[in-house]
Amino acid sequence: MWNTLAGCKEIAEIDAMTEHMIHRHKLNTIKSRINNRPPKIMHHLKIKAKKELEEQKSQAEIQYNNQLLLKKLEKIESNPSKNYSLSKNRSGNLNRLRIDELLRISDENTKILNRIQSAKSYYSAKKQQREYLYSKYLSIQLSENARRISRVSTYNPSSLTQTIKSAKSYRPNTASDIYKSSHKSTRPVSAKQIKENL
Repeated sequence: MWNTLAGCKEIAEIDAMTEHMIHRHKLNTIKSRINNRPPKIMHHLKIKAKKELEEQKSQAEIQYNNQLLLKKLEKIESNPSKNYSLSKNRSGNLNRLRIDELLRISDENTKILNRIQSAKSYYSAKKQQREYLYSKYLSIQLSENARRISRVSTYNPSSLTQTIKSAKSYRPNTASDIYKSSHKSTRPVSAKQIKENL
């Protein structure tokens, strides 16, 4: 067994296999303290007789209503009454009224569309273009005049007097050679050209 040594390798393997089979047999036949078996099959839960009865009732009610409808249709076909003809005429009149209403609505829509297309615009594009060019002209003039005196971050009386002296040498509406060379590429349209376009 497990505490004895086997003289041959094959006999040792056979012994191990038999021990394993005995162990498995014992595990299968062992008595459990808790009942682990599956519960009994309840046939009344599988069949569900109440649900079947409800479905049969609903089917019977549907069939009864269908039979009633068939009887009513047979009566109408066998006895064509005046009421039926009147209802036909009423439906025909209703169709005509609907068609007339649709035609009226479509006519009104076409009239509204014609009015919208023929209406003149309140805002003129030329006037807005002129105003835009004039505002651009003013902004360029202001920016040219603003650059004559350099901005000072802190108050310094000596630097302020130097900037004022340098600004006196500049004339308004003109720029120095340095300013012209550095800013020609950034400003494609001059204020004079914009004024001419006005």
